Amino acid sequence: MSNKFFLEKTDSNPEILFDFENNIFSFKGNSLPENVFLVYTPAFDFFFKELQNYASEKNILIDIQIDFLNSSSVKMLMDFCKKCLDYNNLNTSQIICEWSLTSKEDEDMEDIILSISEASGYTIKKISKKI
Repeated sequence: MSNKFFLEKTDSNPEILFDFENNIFSFKGNSLPENVFLVYTPAFDFFFKELQNYASEKNILIDIQIDFLNSSSVKMLMDFCKKCLDYNNLNTSQIICEWSLTSKEDEDMEDIILSISEASGYTIKKISKKI
């Protein structure tokens, strides 16, 4: 069984990569799916199931590069962050999310990141990558 999950990027879905073998974890693109459950539930189920078998003292860094997202995607990421916080509270290795801000809409995205952090209790590190 593979310890890698990959969802290809489309106009409405982000690329999602959870590669435990190579320690690469990322979300890239826009997140505007009609049904967020079809996009995120398989990815998040895979991530937390594999995490139980992940024997590493290293932290897990999740690189988030989402420029636009709908309210349903915000809710799904909020739930994901709550589960990351639960994991961090029980383990020495930590899940760290870094959200790269690259678009002209950075101020709006910063507000969304802050809302997700406040609602979940989980801190998301913001990284500015101006282009």
